[in-house]
Amino acid sequence: MDSRGRIWPTGLFILAMTYGGAAGAGAAPQQEVRDLTVAVADYADVDSKTMKEAERVASDVYRRAGIEIQWVEPSTYEGATRLYVNVLSQEMAAPYYASDETVGFAIPGSRAANVIYERIRQAARRRHVASGLLLGYVIAHELGHLLLPAHSHSSSGLMRPDIDMELAATKKLRFTAHQVALIQERLTVQSVVSTQ
Repeated sequence: MDSRGRIWPTGLFILAMTYGGAAGAGAAPQQEVRDLTVAVADYADVDSKTMKEAERVASDVYRRAGIEIQWVEPSTYEGATRLYVNVLSQEMAAPYYASDETVGFAIPGSRAANVIYERIRQAARRRHVASGLLLGYVIAHELGHLLLPAHSHSSSGLMRPDIDMELAATKKLRFTAHQVALIQERLTVQSVVSTQ
């Protein structure tokens, strides 16, 4: 496997992502709430109901980590604590990854997470979960790769290399307490740098 990412099985695969933090992974200690602005570029024409559900799911994951996500249009994207999510069609993603099982990818240190909607939709159908739910967890996972150090996959929770569909179906995928601390620290440093 190359250094750009890992494959995310579940019948699906996610490159360069880490799922850390299940329901039992430990509650995050009380901390100051951090803001994170995420610009979503929907190139796959996801219906608005599905996209709103995905944003709610991803927001819940981050809210439990002490982070409030503000979802914006790409035209308003700027600043050190802002990231992109590109919702790609299968055709758009084809040049990047050959595996038919890839549902998302991100390169740590970059500012763009990429998710492949058609593959997520197909996987959701196979696993009998809502497309918006799975899309939200894939987005949360991929954003996690942007906010955590390289090689941040964990043995449990959201930043696992393969999704725990039972936890996803019950909306209990979370970051680990350690991952929460790392993300909080990164957002604190970026906030200080961007205001000076």
